[in-house]
Amino acid sequence: MSHRIKPVSLRGLLSDQRSFVMARYQRHYEWGRREMEHLTGDIAAAFDDHRGNPKANICHFFNSVIFYPDANGVLQVIDGQQRLTSLALLLAVAREQLGATAVTLEIDRLLTMPASNNDGPPKQRLTLHRGDNDTFGPMILTGQGLPPAGTKIKTDRPGADRLINNAIIARNWFVSTNPNDRADLVRFIADRCNFVAIEVDDEIEAFRIFETVNSRGRPISSEDVLRFALVEFATDDPEKREELFARWDDLEAELGADGLRRFVSNWRSRASGTIRPRVPLHRAVLDSFENSAAALAFIERELNTDIALFSQIDSADSDIADPASKDRIDTLLQSLRLVKFDDWLPIASGALERWRQEPQKIIQLLSDLERTCWYYYLNSNAKGIVAERRDKLSGTLKNLKAGVDLDAILNSLKQDPRELDKIRNVLGDQIDPRWPPLRSLIVRIEMALSQHRERIIREELTLEHILPRNAKTKSWLSEFNDDEALMDRYAENPGNLCVLPEALNNELGSKTFANKQKIIRRYGAHKEYALAADFNLEQRWDATVIDRRAEWMRATLRQIFNL
Repeated sequence: MSHRIKPVSLRGLLSDQRSFVMARYQRHYEWGRREMEHLTGDIAAAFDDHRGNPKANICHFFNSVIFYPDANGVLQVIDGQQRLTSLALLLAVAREQLGATAVTLEIDRLLTMPASNNDGPPKQRLTLHRGDNDTFGPMILTGQGLPPAGTKIKTDRPGADRLINNAIIARNWFVSTNPNDRADLVRFIADRCNFVAIEVDDEIEAFRIFETVNSRGRPISSEDVLRFALVEFATDDPEKREELFARWDDLEAELGADGLRRFVSNWRSRASGTIRPRVPLHRAVLDSFENSAAALAFIERELNTDIALFSQIDSADSDIADPASKDRIDTLLQSLRLVKFDDWLPIASGALERWRQEPQKIIQLLSDLERTCWYYYLNSNAKGIVAERRDKLSGTLKNLKAGVDLDAILNSLKQDPRELDKIRNVLGDQIDPRWPPLRSLIVRIEMALSQHRERIIREELTLEHILPRNAKTKSWLSEFNDDEALMDRYAENPGNLCVLPEALNNELGSKTFANKQKIIRRYGAHKEYALAADFNLEQRWDATVIDRRAEWMRATLRQIFNL
């Protein structure tokens, strides 16, 4: 094996004709506000030290970047994605703010490369993958650190909101710096933000490092490691590998990150028949196979089985002619996907298979299944609730497979009045914002009210407190008679909540209602998100509005679950 290890500045790394792409087993861009503000804070502190003592050769160390050249000479990054991407965002917004100057030309040379024939448009020096680049690429190539105002920021790409959100944070930080220092600040970032560059010869050696190097920050998930390790072990055929990677991505798109994590968490026991908690997931699975053929058969079977369930659900529309029934079924299935339990999936699939020509039966069963699953989800911290949920849904599936009539199946899902009351009264006058099911519940209400349910993706939406928590500005206090305790209480009222993409949510921050209203209107979010429509309708945001809105949301919830 051969390693080439050397210290290098950001400018030294992003130089010549060297282009970088994220290795395919890397996760999406995942840095949030905390990490981005930590990055800018570290740079600001180091830059201040440098300005105070310019002869001291002060630098900031960003740890290692590890990569290897692929067959085309492109450098595949296996460690350093989050830092390199975030620094690129920071340089992009700096270029946007500085206009046409000598330092912006320097930024261009860091972020882009000339086309191979020197006649075409420039190319990205750093390319993301798995959809994130659809957002990142234009931010790097257009000369604008952010999409133009009015651009829709909602997207089905997992890292898109985080990329835009962190670009906003970077821009806000950069414009807060002294204008006379900005050119020097950019050059400090380019020349004194240092890494240890570790280049290895091939993918095999890269993967050895990949398995052990991520002890910093948020580790690469065991699911990502398993995905790569299992596919690479199962087959040497490049086309077959790409097919399996693509199908795995399809499954992740259906399940979301949380769903995929739950899906593969029991692969260890499915593969080997035993659970060894001290052994890494991918190692336990790989060690259970006698040879690569057995591993290929396993991954084919597992992916085929679960993708088939989703395919069966998705194809049911073709046999349901009534548009209203089709819409109702789609709504119920989307609602069930908000619940972090997967036990409902085979029941829904079985119902669609059995009653494809009788959609009202499907609707009836899915409605009761929805209410049952939400009851357990909203009370998931109660003692013994998981076992009770599993027993009830397992019994329902057995009845369905045995051909038991619908009335008997519905009876197995029947809930007593006390259980129904727990759903009916779940939106009290105050809600702990840390309560895990809260976001899913508010998204479910959004679904019931929205004209664009197909655009609602739970993973991309965050809770917006219209009256900010811990708000202390005179504008907000005046709406609550200068009573901070009253204001804090209403901030946690469900009537004060809506859901918005993370980037937009962070831009709203703790601004006044009037300023939030302007931003919402500029983005058109009041038209796209039903719960955000009140931004446009209300002239003020006080206790009367929040109380009225809370009761409206409770009524909607009772209607959703037929209470």
